[in-house]
Amino acid sequence: MIYNNSMQKNILYIFLFGFMFSFAQQKKDTVVNQLDEIVLLSKSPKKFLKLPNQVEVINAKQIEFQNFQNTADLLANSGSLFVQKSQQGAGSPSIRGFEASRVLIVVDGVRMNNLIFRSGHLQNIITVDESILDKVAIYYGPSSTLFGSDALGGTVSMTTKNAKFFNEVNEKISGSINTRYGSVNEEKSAAFQLNFALDHFASLTSISFNDFGDLKMGKRKNPNGDFFGERLFYVETINGTDVLTSNPNRFIQKNSAYKQYNLMQKLAYKTNSGFEHGLNFQFSTSSNIPRYDRLTDASSTGLRNAEWYYGPQKRILAIYSLNKNKALFSSDMKLNFAYQNVKESRHNRRFGNYNLQNREENVTMFSTSLDWNRKFKKGELFYGLESYYETVKSTAFSQNMNSGIIANLDTRYPNGDNFMIRNDLY
Repeated sequence: MIYNNSMQKNILYIFLFGFMFSFAQQKKDTVVNQLDEIVLLSKSPKKFLKLPNQVEVINAKQIEFQNFQNTADLLANSGSLFVQKSQQGAGSPSIRGFEASRVLIVVDGVRMNNLIFRSGHLQNIITVDESILDKVAIYYGPSSTLFGSDALGGTVSMTTKNAKFFNEVNEKISGSINTRYGSVNEEKSAAFQLNFALDHFASLTSISFNDFGDLKMGKRKNPNGDFFGERLFYVETINGTDVLTSNPNRFIQKNSAYKQYNLMQKLAYKTNSGFEHGLNFQFSTSSNIPRYDRLTDASSTGLRNAEWYYGPQKRILAIYSLNKNKALFSSDMKLNFAYQNVKESRHNRRFGNYNLQNREENVTMFSTSLDWNRKFKKGELFYGLESYYETVKSTAFSQNMNSGIIANLDTRYPNGDNFMIRNDLY
């Protein structure tokens, strides 16, 4: 009788365990089935679960809810990758130990990487206004077979908001205004967006402004060692002479402020024959951006550098696109013509040395791409071609701030006119 009770109890335990395991497994399967994210794969939408790469997607709701200062902070706070920063106006994405020229940055299907993308840290990501982003897809590991060269460590693919037609918003005029104030750096930011919609025509205008003051650091110290980061002194130039000045508030990162201005204009037009024409214009510029880590380098004079800053980062992107479903052999077609112009510079001067060194770069890019996408019952064929033509002009000179005398300097890249042509067929 005791033996039978034990058997009954064991059978009951097995039944309960099997029921719980089945319930847990069913819940797990339900969660997996809900992962139906859409990302941008080789400029063609694919389902998340069918991708060969590990991909993280930051969608529009996450971007709007978090309300980041710039795109570098958006990526850093997503927890999906590491972003190196040397100052407020900076951000160099790093994926699994790779960064700069080994990580490809794409905006609306057009490569940002150009001839002056080097192995060191890059700050170009902040020239993409975070308020215009619709989603960001982060591809981990080598993805050069999907996106082309420079994607050795991974790819950050950013897609901006589209102009919406009347059937998408049911309002002719719609828009939004977003303002933000931050006490940690006296930030004053504003973003304005306006969408105008008709049945066959749509327009989206976005304007934003950011004013970041000197950053205030935390006051809590590490009890196990000297406190790192206090700004005890900074350099002022008074009557043509560098002077080491005591900082009245050592927790304020003196000379870390900068400003940024952004503009995006999109136009879209649908024809009765099924073609959709699109114009995409983006512009971004900034004030001088101090490189804070260089301004805090110590030396026998107190500080090594009197001045160290990046000049205004200017980026222009213009894209004409033509889309048509079932255009040829039942394939969807997308044609892009793009123009980019990037200007950046760096300026530095040692403490007590009054020759300011100036190095400037101007990059121009022309590109075209033609993509075809054909769907079958059990598969999908994606094929096309793209071509890039890039030029870079690098100049350098030093100028004495007291006498005005100008002298030649070595350039960061080969001086004169340089160009590169790249063609891809896939």
